[in-house]
Amino acid sequence: MSDLANGSVSLYFGLHEGQKADLEVISKAAIEWVNSIRLATNLIAPDVEVRVEFVNAHESSLSINSTLKWLGPLKAKSSTQN
Repeated sequence: MSDLANGSVSLYFGLHEGQKADLEVISKAAIEWVNSIRLATNLIAPDVEVRVEFVNAHESSLSINSTLKWLGPLKAKSSTQN
């Protein structure tokens, strides 16, 4: 991760020269990474929602650059009982 002050974070995968990333593996890892970010931000500010936005990726090894957007208070979940 890098430069959290402006919301920038990166998920890095080291690849051997000429190797391509498996999209399914990278996708699953990215989803778990976002879940970890949400868990951490929930500990810091439990009433704030965070969205991780895709910015770009670099192929040398795979570095997925993203930004965190603090969206504001979480909307209350309504439960309906019959």
